[in-house]
Amino acid sequence: MLRLPSSKWVKSLILLGDGVFLTKQSTSVMRRWPVAGIAIACLLLTRMLMVPAHAEVLVYPKRAHAGHPQVDYPVDLLRLALKKAGSPATLSPSALVIPQSRALRELAAGQGVDVMWSVTTREREHDLLPVRVPIYKGLMGWRVALVRADQRELLAKVRTIHDLRRFTAGQVGTWPDSDILIANALNVQTAVSFDSLFAMLRARRYDYCPRSVVEAWREAETFRAQGIVVDEHLLIRYPADSYFFVSRKQPQLARTIERGLMLALADGSFDALFRARFADVLKHLESSNRTVIRLDNPLLPEHTPLNDKRLWYRP
Repeated sequence: MLRLPSSKWVKSLILLGDGVFLTKQSTSVMRRWPVAGIAIACLLLTRMLMVPAHAEVLVYPKRAHAGHPQVDYPVDLLRLALKKAGSPATLSPSALVIPQSRALRELAAGQGVDVMWSVTTREREHDLLPVRVPIYKGLMGWRVALVRADQRELLAKVRTIHDLRRFTAGQVGTWPDSDILIANALNVQTAVSFDSLFAMLRARRYDYCPRSVVEAWREAETFRAQGIVVDEHLLIRYPADSYFFVSRKQPQLARTIERGLMLALADGSFDALFRARFADVLKHLESSNRTVIRLDNPLLPEHTPLNDKRLWYRP
């Protein structure tokens, strides 16, 4: 018959709040009485399961104009991915609006920001851990021009990249798109901030501002009273998109987000959210007869999954 130790061993457990601790006496009992050890382990496990889980809060950089469905799309997609992956993590914006350059630095340092989204480059994939699922399905590399309302026909006769080189584009200097345009021998006037970019366009400091199709019509509406409209003649295309990025110290988080995004792709919920948020944009693209100017993207990392057709929008 199997002998059990005295019930005194139970008293050697100390329960403090939500924790269970083993005293020196209890560990001695566990060595002498294996069955008692199993019982203690079961008690520990039961106690741990009774403790309510505290979901991790992931901070992302707050963006200007939050509250607009298209601006909030990356947050909603990230929330969908976490749900699909079974993660209990919740999302919270930073207390203040953080410029992208600063958010990238904070994320790399593991301070203040846990996750963000940005156009991918070799440098960013070196400094941070990318989740290589393009969240806009490639549309960040589909560009239409914002122009002054009194110059709606400015680009009407552009047919080739050589024609386009007669004009000057405007971009924020820290955006990767600025380097992409320059690498393709296009003339670029840089601005120090998003707001100054449009002030310079109004002041005729440059001719046109290439913006991604997921941004252009919304921004034109914002600046309509200031005489800025979307050009109807040209579409500039180069391979590019935004990824979710996390700190290199958080590989598990990257795997969780990637798993959730791929599950959302598989069951159609990714595409459903994408099409719901950008229905008007896709309608513009699918019905337009724009001249397409294709550019190279020398900043594109070699591991970009360009051959995975599930990940990219195709009209």
